[in-house]
Amino acid sequence: MRDCCAVVMDIASFLDYIDHVRLNSAWCRTLSQDRLPADHFAIYKSLTRYASVGRREALARLELDDH
Repeated sequence: MRDCCAVVMDIASFLDYIDHVRLNSAWCRTLSQDRLPADHFAIYKSLTRYASVGRREALARLELDDH
């Protein structure tokens, strides 16, 4: 393998302000495709679908205490 680089960024709320239709279109153009391939579409859906879990609920589901 060649040298590579990893970038980590906190983009919380960033995708809330992007028009998802335009994002999908731009992504398709980047790939020179009419539709996103299934693997890319799965990532697109995960990025554009809002979800949250409260801290207490997460701890309870994982059977962890608050410490």
